[in-house]
Amino acid sequence: MKQYVFKKKRWKVLFSLFDGVGTFFYRKKPYCVNPKEIQNIFLIRLDHLGDGILMIPLVQELKRRFPGARLNALLSKEVAEVFEGTGLFDRVWTLENHWFSRHKKTIISPQIRLILNEIRKEKFDLAIDSRGDFRNILFMKMAGIRRRIGFGSAGGGFLLTDELAESRGEHEIERSLRLLGVFDYSADLQLPEIKPGNFPSQFQKKGKYVVVHAGAGTPAKRWNEDCWYDVIRYLIQKKFQVCLVGKGSYDEKLATHFRGEPLVWDGVNKLKLASLWSLIKGADLFIGVDSGLAHAAGSLGGKVLVLESGTNEADRWSVRGKQVSRVREPVFCSPCHLEECRFESHDCMNKITPDIIKRYIETLLDKKL
Repeated sequence: MKQYVFKKKRWKVLFSLFDGVGTFFYRKKPYCVNPKEIQNIFLIRLDHLGDGILMIPLVQELKRRFPGARLNALLSKEVAEVFEGTGLFDRVWTLENHWFSRHKKTIISPQIRLILNEIRKEKFDLAIDSRGDFRNILFMKMAGIRRRIGFGSAGGGFLLTDELAESRGEHEIERSLRLLGVFDYSADLQLPEIKPGNFPSQFQKKGKYVVVHAGAGTPAKRWNEDCWYDVIRYLIQKKFQVCLVGKGSYDEKLATHFRGEPLVWDGVNKLKLASLWSLIKGADLFIGVDSGLAHAAGSLGGKVLVLESGTNEADRWSVRGKQVSRVREPVFCSPCHLEECRFESHDCMNKITPDIIKRYIETLLDKKL
């Protein structure tokens, strides 16, 4: 029996029945094509910033495998920003509101219908869904793309021409590359060249500095704000300039708390991604929770300290990079895949104390407590 990724039993049962009926009535037609004949490729990734970072090796490998082909994509606004100015895609359609949006989810809209019609006209030879979701698979099928590659572990696998099974203990980078038959990808993840990455002119550098990103997409990934206050005061005591970055109310609250502090610079909601990459790349250390910015920081090659919650599987979603240190407290309920912890104690994050983080900082920055 197929192993579905759903946590709730009702979804497993529902899609098991759905796929069973679909497999019976919908017969896959063998589709063979010479790779040299593939001229127009479509990639779909309607996710968040970190997912875009982890997709970079797949995009680079597609460019290497099919150097003469056009590479096109349907991306969320966040993922599209990662690739802006890189020249890796020939055309990108973007959706701000879609079925994975955190704020305003929608399965169908005038914009989605318009994009679907435009994609039908492109006559793509190959489509790839690296997430593995029924809605993505259905979209590729409705777009009339002849060869469709992806994972059927979230339903709809019978609509794919090439369905791959999930593999336990596999990082998202290797998982995506397996769609192209690449099993042993061991190179360090690097961001593609981003145009132009000007250092933020608003930031007046006063020596060594640390970039701090406290916010996360969900409350379950956030660290206690009092703990952040403690660590930032420690950095100030050690004469490091602290750059606060990110967006949203949680990051804004942190910046407000330190307003007027000479060694704290408020970059929250002030920087475009290209400038943010430059700021992070020049830092002595990046400290943050599991987020898209942490994945970006790891890929940029500098020193990175990540506070990981127990929300996701560590072996699949961990931040990668040459100098990444990860702090994770083992808890019985991990991975929970929840947006908010169901326990008041929130042990996976609250067991990480400021003293633990200070010791990591001491080691990484060669500063004594």
